[in-house]
Amino acid sequence: MENEISINNLTYQLSEKEISKIVDCNGSIKEFIEKSANCFNPYYDINDLEIKRLIKRFVANKKITSLKSGLGMFVKCENGAVVDKSNNLYDFVSFSNDSNIYYSFEKIETRYANVPIGYNFYGTLIKYRNLESNIHSFVFKFLNDSIKETLSFISGNMVKEYFKDRNKKCLEKLTFDDFKTRLLRWRLFMLSETLFGWLESYKDNFEREQNISLEEMSNRINSLLDRYSLNGKSLFTKVEKLSDFKNSSGIYLLIMSSFRAAYIGQATSSIFKRVLGHIQHPTSGFDKSILPLDITEIYVLRTPKDLKMIDDIERDCIATLENIICVNSSIGGHNTIGSIHDKEYDSNKYLLNPERLKSYLNAIY
Repeated sequence: MENEISINNLTYQLSEKEISKIVDCNGSIKEFIEKSANCFNPYYDINDLEIKRLIKRFVANKKITSLKSGLGMFVKCENGAVVDKSNNLYDFVSFSNDSNIYYSFEKIETRYANVPIGYNFYGTLIKYRNLESNIHSFVFKFLNDSIKETLSFISGNMVKEYFKDRNKKCLEKLTFDDFKTRLLRWRLFMLSETLFGWLESYKDNFEREQNISLEEMSNRINSLLDRYSLNGKSLFTKVEKLSDFKNSSGIYLLIMSSFRAAYIGQATSSIFKRVLGHIQHPTSGFDKSILPLDITEIYVLRTPKDLKMIDDIERDCIATLENIICVNSSIGGHNTIGSIHDKEYDSNKYLLNPERLKSYLNAIY
């Protein structure tokens, strides 16, 4: 039956919600049984709870390996070259821990050619592995560290004790080699659920990256920098050392090139402390959706400590960027209600008129 699966003499009735999840990720009951039946917890006999967990991991695995919405297939690399691909990590991870081999995803290995610049919040610009976003770097490191830890654990002496204890309490008896194989598959299959959870929190960022070109983003950023120019020179300063702005008030622009995103903020006393606060004490949706190295450039517009001026300029900057690349939620300024993502939001209402903008530029200059 379509709503029934049988694994190891256990018949499980699938709920409508579980069937829907499997179908939504372009999976099938037959595929679920074929791909997941040997990935359940090796420490216990198969039961209803384990099948529920398997379904969650199967769905996560399908989504994370989708080239459209995830990171594409798992890839096995040797000496920097891709040697194998699969939708299931356990297909090509063996018990040998070769230092020349690492694991990754299609998108990570084929998409980015240039080494980008990431910002070190304590002062300097740094370069990092050729991954265009820090979440990619984080996923890559977690994947390989987890595989190494798993292989190290399975080759350790404690596994023999676990095996003996397992065969005492389980009806299904396994050989030691079968136990190790199932243990490897189970632990690798669990990784998909964890990785998918992280990527879900970055969903909006990845969608923006796919829909907006770097050229379009650059044009929007330049239009803002040009708007705040006087005598042919932008009053925004590109930051190389954030600590130079410990005592500065004004506006800051955080650019996340890999996500085609930008964030406008203000500080009335210390831009340095305000920017660090986004990373060290995340509270907003924006703070929680980035990692430090996602920020590739920072620009600062120093202003007098005039609250009305700062509020007006912040709203104008947000309106100039518009919500295509701007990831701010509010319209800007103190004690304001409303979001730039509301249907009623009209960016033109918050743009400074030419006379007011010119007076502010002269005050800043």
